[in-house]
Amino acid sequence: MCPDTVASTVALIFESVSKFSNEWKYVWNGPQTRLKWVYIYTRYSSLLFQIVNTAFAITYFNQLPVSQAMCHQWHQIQTSVALTYLNLLEALLMLRVYEMYNKSRTIGIIFTCSFLTEIVINYFSTILPLRNIKLDVACRVTELFPPVFFHAGAIILQQTLIWTLAFMKRKKTAGVQNSVTSLRLIEFTLWDGTAVFICIGAMLLSSLPFLIFIYRLAQLIYAISIPTYAAFICRIICNMERRNVDEPTPPESHELAEI
Repeated sequence: MCPDTVASTVALIFESVSKFSNEWKYVWNGPQTRLKWVYIYTRYSSLLFQIVNTAFAITYFNQLPVSQAMCHQWHQIQTSVALTYLNLLEALLMLRVYEMYNKSRTIGIIFTCSFLTEIVINYFSTILPLRNIKLDVACRVTELFPPVFFHAGAIILQQTLIWTLAFMKRKKTAGVQNSVTSLRLIEFTLWDGTAVFICIGAMLLSSLPFLIFIYRLAQLIYAISIPTYAAFICRIICNMERRNVDEPTPPESHELAEI
């Protein structure tokens, strides 16, 4: 597990360093908002986790055999962290679409139900079954893990719901006169949602061979998903703050970035 963990940590550090100028300009400067605190938490907690995880990978987990109890704890911690960032990312996308619909009660109910349903599915398809999964002395999975397909399906359905509602709002607003500012904000939100949808879809599809045929490499999913979710959260928030600074909009439009 060492090479993939080290590679994902280096990639996340590189991404953080390359975007630090934007972070300094749009996050650290100016008044602090709840959204900026989400950015700070995500950016630095993910870096800390990856660094600590790498330290364990190149020291403790390189000394075989690793105890089964430690292996199961490692898989559960990795999964919990990945789900935390996934939930943050989806909540951010949902709140933006919810704002696009002028805080519609119907949209709020739909998103609340779908979000809670996905959390339940994720728990019963990942965290709970991991307690009994069969692992070898190097903490690698040794058998097919069918429950994870319910997890993947829940993610795809959730992303499809978010993107579809955003696209429908964009299509409806495009035909309304005097809605240039609203349309630009919706297109801005739709673009971010599309990028997340495509990336997560590609990530899940590329993971299928490892989940079905190459069990021993299934832990690669952690190395890919955790940095990806964290990076998307930070990029979306930074883009929102940058738009507020570089492209001033009427006061009512700022609610989108002050969720």
